[in-house]
Order: sequence, then structure tokens, then C-alpha cells
Amino acid sequence: MSTQQHTEIRPTMASLSPPRSPRMLAPTSTPPPSKQRMQRPTPLEIDRPSGAPSTPPPLSPACAQTPVSPPPIKSSIAGTTGNLLNTIVGSGIVGIPYALSQSGLVAGVFLLVIAGVMTTRSLVMLIESARRVHAESYESLAASAFPSWGSAAPRTVSAGLLVLAYGAMVSYMIVVKDTIPPLMGISMENVAARAAVLVIAGASVMLPLSLQRDMASLAATSAMSCVADAIMVVLVAIIAPIPSSVTAAGGFSEVLHHSTVRPSTLFIGLGVISFAFVCQHSSFIMAESLDNPTQKRWGRVAQMALGGATAMCGLMGVCGYLGFLDDTQGNILNNFGGDDGLIESMSDMAIAIARFMLALTMFATVRGCI
Repeated sequence: MSTQQHTEIRPTMASLSPPRSPRMLAPTSTPPPSKQRMQRPTPLEIDRPSGAPSTPPPLSPACAQTPVSPPPIKSSIAGTTGNLLNTIVGSGIVGIPYALSQSGLVAGVFLLVIAGVMTTRSLVMLIESARRVHAESYESLAASAFPSWGSAAPRTVSAGLLVLAYGAMVSYMIVVKDTIPPLMGISMENVAARAAVLVIAGASVMLPLSLQRDMASLAATSAMSCVADAIMVVLVAIIAPIPSSVTAAGGFSEVLHHSTVRPSTLFIGLGVISFAFVCQHSSFIMAESLDNPTQKRWGRVAQMALGGATAMCGLMGVCGYLGFLDDTQGNILNNFGGDDGLIESMSDMAIAIARFMLALTMFATVRGCI
């Protein structure tokens, strides 16, 4: 009889004991949670992918020393329109009545409309051309248009812009010198006092506004300037002696007959009107300050700004010319007198306010020329 060997498996204590929890399986040398140092992951550790170094690489000395400038401020369509309108309606608006007296009333109004339409078109074409060649400034656009000129093209444009801006700013300073001192009771013969007023006004008001980095920062200032321009135009239209002047000339039909067009002095009026609408030098600055500067949005800005400028210049020109006809001066405000600062009537008060409004516009317009 064969013998069978039976293997007897005896249960051990490990197999009979219930499974241990994770806490029971933890090593006995680990301190309790209350004594462990709780460390929260930093944001870099949360976003760091697996395998990345625990500390970010150090910045290069050039990057560490380079200051980080804040992003440029952008303007809406309304803000950019106000800045562009403020740049257009500068000191040239007070010379529009004189331009109509030189070119003729009908011819002058026609030239105003043509200048407004052509200026609008030029602003749109400038920015559209810059987009096509990826130019960011007037100088780079000139370099793309005249590649055979080399560096002479942008330098020539820069020189032209410098002369244009310098001439415009000189005219603004002259207007401030002629408007602010009479309001302070300073006579025109006191040259030293007028020069002191000009220096103080330029250093305390014009210079800080000119140092603004972004044109969008001047949206509120430009809005104030546009309101001042509108007030000045309305005051001139109200106080201009139109009925007496037209009646003395034989009626409106007679005035229209003798001032339809004046060929001998037509181009003098055209020059004054062209200077009043000069704003192409600031087109790139304005377009850059526009939020979402698409071609459609920039076209709306140009149309609204030039439409408002044409309307104000037309009202100022027609009312100013009909008030004084052939006696119209280069600055229509000088036709009303009041240079001595004396206020003896409501008309003197109105013209003093108009002069103050003109000075305010000069303060806010300088930045658009730079």
C-alpha cells in the first residue's frame, strides 16, 4: 500500500490578521502630522510640468536691468476724434474770415469743403498705404515709397515735419502772447511783461502737456479744447455786426455779387485755408492711439473730425467775413477791439471770453504737433 504524503498548510498570524490601514503601514519613524512642516506649493510649482527644474532659470543681466514699461493707453473712436479735431482746429480758425475776404465768399466756402474732403481722403490713404508696406511712421512710409533714396527719404520727411511742427508751435505761442496778457490788464506796449506771461504759460501748461507719452492721455484735454473752440465760434457769430455791415454794403445780394470769386487774391485765401486743415503729420500718432485701429474705424475718425472742423471753420468764416467784409483782419478777434483789456459792454465781455477760449485751445493743441 502506497503511502500518500499530505501537505498541511497551517495558517499564520499574518494571514489571519485583518489588513492594515495606510496609517498602520506607515513607518514608525515618521512624525505625526501635527509635528510635520506643512508646505504649500508655490504658483510656479503648481504650473510646472513634471521633470521641470524646481527653480526657474535666472534672468540674464540685460533682461534684469531692462525696465518694463506699462502698455500704451488706447482711445475709443470718440476720444481719437476729439484729439484729431483738436489738432486740426488750431490757430488757423481765426484766419478763415480773412481767407474768405481774399478768395471771395462763394469761392472760399467751396475751397473749405474741398479742403475738408481732400484732407479726409489723404488721412485714410496714408494709413492704408502704411498698412500695405507694414510702415509704422511717416518716415518708414517714405523709405518704402522711395527705396532708391536710401536714408535720404526718411531724413527729408523728418526735416519737413520738424519745420512744419515748429512753425505751427510758433503760431500757437504768438496767439497765447496776444490773448492772455490783455485779459490780465497788460498793455500791448509792455513787451517784457508779455514775454514773461508767455514763458510762464509755456513752462507751466504747454510743456507738461507736451511730455505726455500717449495721445490717449489727452482725451479729456482735447474734449475741453473742442468745447472752447465751439464757444469761441458761437460768440463770434453772435456779436459780429452782420446786419449793419451787410446793410451798409447794399444788401446781401450786392455783397454776394462783389465777393463771388476774386482771382487776383484767390491763392492767398487758399493758403490760409490749407494751413487751417493741416493734420497729416499727426495721422500716425492718432491712428496708433486708436483702440482696435481697423481701416473702417480710422475712416470714421477722419470723417467725423474733418466734418466737425469744416463746420466750425465755415461758420467762423462766413459770420466773421459778413461782419466786417473788406476790413476783415488776419485774426478776426482783432476786429472787435478790446486789446487794452477794458470791458465796457457785453460785446467786450464776449470777445474777452472768446480770446480766453482761443488761448485754452492753444494750450491743448501743442501736443498734437510733436
